[in-house]
Amino acid sequence: MTERHPLEKIFAPETVAFLGASDSMMTMGTVQMHNVISGGFKGEVYPVHPKLKTVLGRKAYPTIADLPDGIDIFVMVLPTRIVPEMLEQLGKKGITRGTVISGGFSEVGGGGKDLEKQVREVSEKYGIKFNGPNCIGICNPRHGYNNTWFPYEGKPGPIGLASQSGTYACHSFNHIKNQGTGFSKVISVGNEVTLDLVDCLEYFENDPETKAIALYIEGIRRGRDFIRVARRVAKKKPIVALYVGGTEAGARAGASHTAVMSGPDEIYEGAFRQAGVLRASSFPEMFDWCWALAEQPVPAGKNMAVVTNSGGPGSSFADAAGRLGMNVPVLSDEIQATLRKIIPHTASSKNPVDITFAVDMTTLIMDKIPRLLLSAPEIDGLLLYGIFTSQVFAKYAEQMGTDLPFSAEKMRQFDEMMSASFSKIPKEFGKPIVCSTFFTRDDDELICRLQDLGIPMLPSSERAAIAMHALYRYGRIKEKLANSDSPWDE
Repeated sequence: MTERHPLEKIFAPETVAFLGASDSMMTMGTVQMHNVISGGFKGEVYPVHPKLKTVLGRKAYPTIADLPDGIDIFVMVLPTRIVPEMLEQLGKKGITRGTVISGGFSEVGGGGKDLEKQVREVSEKYGIKFNGPNCIGICNPRHGYNNTWFPYEGKPGPIGLASQSGTYACHSFNHIKNQGTGFSKVISVGNEVTLDLVDCLEYFENDPETKAIALYIEGIRRGRDFIRVARRVAKKKPIVALYVGGTEAGARAGASHTAVMSGPDEIYEGAFRQAGVLRASSFPEMFDWCWALAEQPVPAGKNMAVVTNSGGPGSSFADAAGRLGMNVPVLSDEIQATLRKIIPHTASSKNPVDITFAVDMTTLIMDKIPRLLLSAPEIDGLLLYGIFTSQVFAKYAEQMGTDLPFSAEKMRQFDEMMSASFSKIPKEFGKPIVCSTFFTRDDDELICRLQDLGIPMLPSSERAAIAMHALYRYGRIKEKLANSDSPWDE
């Protein structure tokens, strides 16, 4: 089968040659090889070491030439000065795909630039493609392949990340796990000698596991190609970028970090808008947006319904939506009349719909009210606060020594049924739902289930409203990309 993209083999190898690991856990390469063999990877790992007979329990090979033939990829965590020679040997062996972790190249200037030039020349000579140098590696959770410095302990998910920061590529694993979603693929691109952000976009475009693309950018090397490819990709999948090189300090940091040339904020802002890329203002915001964009349909318009069991979060939703230019319109008399038949007499039916406390609160918030509101043609999406497990009532009953009409197991089954039904509502109506909660996955089983089923549950009303706005903006981007040559945001 013909390889369609160099990253296909790099992300999903069957055999890996590892250069730079030993039995000392105090070395970076050893930890990274340990993550490969302990993270669920089903393939074979072949360590290369000039002195050791085994590395981490695997047979070691003294030289690259001694390796078996037909190895898919290499991972290199070696001293900078020997990287060009090792690439030469890999090229001769026919191992032409991989990852170069080693740093100390053009990002440090001086002799590092000369070494990077040698790396480029050797790579071109043998047709070698790799991410790096000066990177942290890659991670493919579904393949069980992770050669970064941190273990990936979350679930596979829909977000593909390409990062010019190694730290953001792997330190984000815990954040994304706690948020309740996961990565499809992660790649740290480093100095981008043979593969850059444009190549990553081209790969993610056709990766069926990636539903939304996140980019951490300190500078773009191929500006015209980036805009051209991003415009094409954005017609199919949302792209969210965090650009940090727009200030003098940020540009200086980027130059010493990955030797990339950045530019003024205004230039990059214009480029992103022309390319159909959504620009986030922080790393958590980028993931908030990607989570919503990967899991929820885009709204047809700006009109949002707000549902809450508490006045404060509902007001925060309405205020945040208004500041973003979205609408929280007063519901029609017909919808309000229907609402008043099912909500407490103390509740508000106008929008936000504030039900305060109700005995059947879970059914109201997760079924009756969402279905009623999303069936209304004047409503384009739903912002919701107030979901928590019915197990809280079982806890109170235990503490107070009283009985509940249903057993804890019956209540758990009810929660499972409600979460499964609720998670299908966005697809059923073609309208998004984004929720906020002060609880976490560890606090509440119902929130955990809903997150696993694709319902974004963000830690504040403001963050949820901003994520909904990103959904709205991407819908307009797709329309403009489809209908004109100018996908500018509103």
